[in-house]
Amino acid sequence: MLAAGPAVVDAGGLAVSPLRFEGRPTPGAPGVLHITNGSGQIVRVTVTPRRWRQLSDGEIVPDVSPPGTLRSVAVSDRLFRLQPGERRSVSLALRGRAPEYLYATVLTRVTVPGRPGGGIRSAQEIASTIHLSPPQGKRRFALDFGRPRAAAVGRRGRVTISVPVRNVGNMVSDVGGFVVVHGPGGIRNLTIAPRPLLPGSTVALGERVPGRLRPGRYRVTAWIARPGSAGGAKRAARGSFRITRAGRLRQ
Repeated sequence: MLAAGPAVVDAGGLAVSPLRFEGRPTPGAPGVLHITNGSGQIVRVTVTPRRWRQLSDGEIVPDVSPPGTLRSVAVSDRLFRLQPGERRSVSLALRGRAPEYLYATVLTRVTVPGRPGGGIRSAQEIASTIHLSPPQGKRRFALDFGRPRAAAVGRRGRVTISVPVRNVGNMVSDVGGFVVVHGPGGIRNLTIAPRPLLPGSTVALGERVPGRLRPGRYRVTAWIARPGSAGGAKRAARGSFRITRAGRLRQ
């Protein structure tokens, strides 16, 4: 079964639904996209499935590069025009062998053509999420991560601690944790707010150490885990750094 999110309507009367396709990667998935032109103008519509791309800071964006086009999803109508008041239903279906999972997006680009030879008068892009997860018995939640590292932030003695974390499972997982910094002035505890991590993506999870650190050697221990996981927090490799008398960071 597929669950679909609500429609989105912009101020000009254009509507796209659903905003989210959910289910399993089975024949016929993800489903049907409905596009309605409630404006008083003729519009040009382009429908393109694309992969997600996760940046190192954790932000998830559509991959708009040529390799980012998702060719494993067939689209019944990729490019068409809609008259005022017209509605079009576009079928989206997996082609070939079904993947283990699919986390992607469908970008619906709507443009209002200008006068002949005048180019485009206006354009907007609406994203619908595709979230096709493996069956319950085949889901894997697994993380791999490296040593905690420190990075100088602005003024001397101010530091951010980060841990590179990679999702080696087959599910989108919210990942967070906490960090303990031992050194001159005592112990500092940092909480890493959970954020979603796509399968195969690596993100630098981190937080800024409050205040300015004194000169000396600091030891770092991080625990990374999925919130609410039965196994509790998982310890990451330890790290260390040093703050010089001049307030500079040395790993």
